[in-house]
Amino acid sequence: AGIGSKMDYDIIRNIMESNDIYEKNFDNIKKCYCENLEFILKEDHNKTVLPGIERLLEEIESSPKFYQTLITSNLKEGAMIKLRSVGLDRYFKNKAGGFGDTSEEKWHVCESLIRSLGFSRGGNNIFLIGDGIYDIETSKHLGLVSIAVATGWVDKEKLSELNPDYMFDNFSKTE
Repeated sequence: AGIGSKMDYDIIRNIMESNDIYEKNFDNIKKCYCENLEFILKEDHNKTVLPGIERLLEEIESSPKFYQTLITSNLKEGAMIKLRSVGLDRYFKNKAGGFGDTSEEKWHVCESLIRSLGFSRGGNNIFLIGDGIYDIETSKHLGLVSIAVATGWVDKEKLSELNPDYMFDNFSKTE
């Protein structure tokens, strides 16, 4: 499986193993990764929030019909650093989430989160928005409504081949 289908925990462990770095050093490597990520993002003056994202997050956040959470292959601390660097962390503070701090499959992390929130999977009441193959595969595996957006590394054609329930180029026009 490619790097896009792995949790950060597994990516870091694989790098450590291939460089003969012992497991006991994982926390130090993770700390170093997060410190460097924060530094790099502070210095990156070209980063931007993609079209329509803030409006979409605001609409979801303000609606009593929705509960907004985050599922990502990123380490929790890394995900929050990335969100904070563009001011989007406010939509996910103090909320449950599923993160790449485990070697479990993404679908399993998502399923555990759904259960912990008291929801049941399947039906048309849980939406998974993603820009990668792993995101759409996770939603299909769990019977969730899949919303693909072609703003990541995977092009629209490849995402469309997975037959997501909804497909967008970006979120600038979602109505």
